[in-house]
Amino acid sequence: MSKPMLVTLPFVLLLLDYWPLQRFALDASCLPILRRLFLEKLPFFALAVLSCAITFWAQRHGGAVMSAEAFPAGTRVANAALSYWWYLQKMIWPARLAIFYPHTHPQLTGLAWAALIALMMVTIAAVAFRKHPYLAVGWLWFTGTLVPVIGLVQVGTQGMADRYSYLPSIGLFIALAFGLRELATLNRGRGRESAHSVSRQQPQSRPAGASKWPGRLVAALAGLILSACLVATHQQVLCWHDSETVFRHALSVTTGNYAAYNNLGIVLDSQGKRDQAIACYEASLRSKPDQEIAHNNLANVLMDRNLLAEAETHVRLALRYNPGSAPAHGTLCRLLQCRGDTPGAIAAARKALALQPGSPEAHNNLGCLLEAQGKYDEAIAHFQRALGYWPELTEALNNLGRTLTEQGRAAQAVSPLRTAVQLKPEYAEAHFNLGNAYSVLKLRAQALAEYQATLRFNPTNAWAHYKMGNVYLAQDNAAAAEQYRAALSLDPNLAEAHYHLALVFVARKEMEEALKQYREAVRAKPDWDVALNNLAWLLATHADARFRSGAEALRLAQHAAQLAKHEDAETLDTLAAAYAEAGRFPEAVKTARRAVELAQSADQKELTGQVQSRLQLYQAGQPYREP
Repeated sequence: MSKPMLVTLPFVLLLLDYWPLQRFALDASCLPILRRLFLEKLPFFALAVLSCAITFWAQRHGGAVMSAEAFPAGTRVANAALSYWWYLQKMIWPARLAIFYPHTHPQLTGLAWAALIALMMVTIAAVAFRKHPYLAVGWLWFTGTLVPVIGLVQVGTQGMADRYSYLPSIGLFIALAFGLRELATLNRGRGRESAHSVSRQQPQSRPAGASKWPGRLVAALAGLILSACLVATHQQVLCWHDSETVFRHALSVTTGNYAAYNNLGIVLDSQGKRDQAIACYEASLRSKPDQEIAHNNLANVLMDRNLLAEAETHVRLALRYNPGSAPAHGTLCRLLQCRGDTPGAIAAARKALALQPGSPEAHNNLGCLLEAQGKYDEAIAHFQRALGYWPELTEALNNLGRTLTEQGRAAQAVSPLRTAVQLKPEYAEAHFNLGNAYSVLKLRAQALAEYQATLRFNPTNAWAHYKMGNVYLAQDNAAAAEQYRAALSLDPNLAEAHYHLALVFVARKEMEEALKQYREAVRAKPDWDVALNNLAWLLATHADARFRSGAEALRLAQHAAQLAKHEDAETLDTLAAAYAEAGRFPEAVKTARRAVELAQSADQKELTGQVQSRLQLYQAGQPYREP
C-alpha cells in the first residue's frame, strides 16, 4: 500500500547518513563525501528511476494518469501544499478518516499560498536547527517521501490517501521521539546527552534534589497519548466491519464523495437493494457528472428494473465520457440483447473484447450471444477462453456445461458444472444444468439430487419441479404428477408441465383431465406442434365419443401440419385421422397417401404400415379408432 514511496529510499538513506550515522556534516567539506555516498547508493537510484518509469507507463496505459486539462499545474501545486498540512493534521489528530478523499480542485490562491509559504518556512527552520539534527531528518523524511504521491503527478482522482502517510509519518515520529527524549532529560544532573549521537552512555548518579518531574510528566503524557490512540484505533477498526460500513463512514466524514457513493451503490445492488443503489449512483453523478463508471453501474441496475430507455441514456453517457470503456460496451451489449437486437449486441460484445482482449467477462458474454444464435462451437470456444483467463469464473463454467449438454455432450458437461457448484454451492442455475446433464446420462439419483439442490437455493424455480417430474415419469406416475403440479403452482403458463401432466392422465385413462391439460399446453404455447398433434389425435381417434371432436381436431391438426410445412409424416397422419372424424374422407385419403410417402422416404417402416392400414379404413369411408 505504501510502495510508491519506496522510490525515495536512496534519499532516506542519505538522510540517515547525515543523522544519526554522522557520515557527513553540512559544511564546505561535505561535497566530496556526498559524492562518495551518492555513488554508494547508485544501484538504489537506478532501481528508483526504473520503478518510476515502469509505474508511470503502466498507470498512463491504464488511464490512471490525469491530464493537464483535468488537473492544471496550479491546482496540483495548491493541492500538494494543502495536503502536506492535512497529512500532518491527521497524524496529530487521526479523526474523520476515510477510504477515499475526493479531489477538491483547489486554486493557487490565498490559503494555498499560505500553506506553501508555511511549508518552506518550516523546512528552513528545521534545517537551521543544527544542534537538533533529528528535526531536519524527520521533517525532510516526511516531506520527501510524500513527493511521489503528493499529486504533482496526478494518478487517480483522489486528493490524498491515508495509506500514503504510513512511511512518511515515521519521519515525524523520529523528530517527536528524540524531541521528547531531550525534554525528559531536562534538569538532570548527569548532563544533557548530545543530540548528535544515539549511542548508549553509562548512567550517572543524579545529584540530590534533582527533579524527577519532567521525565515523569513526559512518560505520563506518552501513556495518555498511547491510550487515546488505542481507543481511536478500536473505533476506526469498527468502520471497516464490511464494505457497506466503510463507505457509509466515508460519506459521513467527507462531502461530495462520488467514489464512496458509487461503491456503496455497488454494495447495495449486490444485496438486491436496487432502489437504494440507484439513489447512490445518482448522488455520485450529482457530485461528479462525468463519471463513466457510475453511469455504467446505473445503466446496469436500471436494466435490472427493465427501465431500458433510462438505462440507454446512461450507457451512452458512459461511452461519451470514455469511448474506450470495455465495461460500458459490455453493458451496451446487454442492453441491445434485452431489446432483441442480437447482431447489435454481438457487435458491442466484440468491441468490448477488442478493447480488453483478456476480459473473461467479455468472452463469457459473447459466448452466451453466440449460443443463442445456435453457434455452439464458437460459443464453447469463448467460454473456454474465459476460463483460460479466469478458471474459477462460475458463470462461464455454468454456460460451458449448459452448451455442451445442448450439443449432446453431457458427459463432458459434468466436469465444469460440478466445478461451478463446488466453487459456489448456492449457484442454483448451475445445480439445475448439472441435473440436466445427469438426466441425459440416465443418472437418475444424481439428477434428482441436483434438482433438489436447485429448489433449495431457488424455491420458485418451476422448471426444476418439471425436470424432476420427467425423471420420475418412467417409474412413478404419481410422483411425476406431484412435481408437474408443483411446477404449475409456480408458473401456470408452463406448457411443458401441462403437456407431461396430460401424458400422466392418458396413462391413467383419465381422459377428461388429459384433455384439459393438453388444451392448457396449447393455450400457453399455441405454436407447439407436439402438443397440437397429440391433442388433435386424441380428439380424432378416441374410442369414447364423449372425448372426440372432429371440428376441433381438424383445426388443431391443420395448424400443426402448417407448422411442419406438410413435410412431417406423423403430423399428416393425425391430419388424415381428423379429416376422417370430420367425415371428409377424400381429404383423409389424399393426406394419408402423402403421409405414407414421407414415412417411406424417411425409412419409418412401422409408421408406414400403421398409416397404410388406416388408409384402407378411410378408403372404406370409416374413421380410425384407438383400441
